[in-house]
Amino acid sequence: TRLWLRSESNISVIENGSDKTEEFKGIALRALEATVTDDELRERLTPTHPFGCKRLVFATDYLQTLTKPHVEVVSSPARTLRSRS
Repeated sequence: TRLWLRSESNISVIENGSDKTEEFKGIALRALEATVTDDELRERLTPTHPFGCKRLVFATDYLQTLTKPHVEVVSSPARTLRSRS
């Protein structure tokens, strides 16, 4: 929570190329590498957009949850949306 509040109140965290951005990006990528051992899944979870472009997720079990056997990460776009599907 403190990390989230700090990042939300500090614009330098999301300034592309700033020292803070690179620091947080490194932390996030190291966490991804340490937690997700499957190369394909790790590649799919590695952002292609600049760090801070999307809302940062500060949850301690986020990556671990995505590696569970009953969880499927779908990275392709949705083709249809239905009210009962």
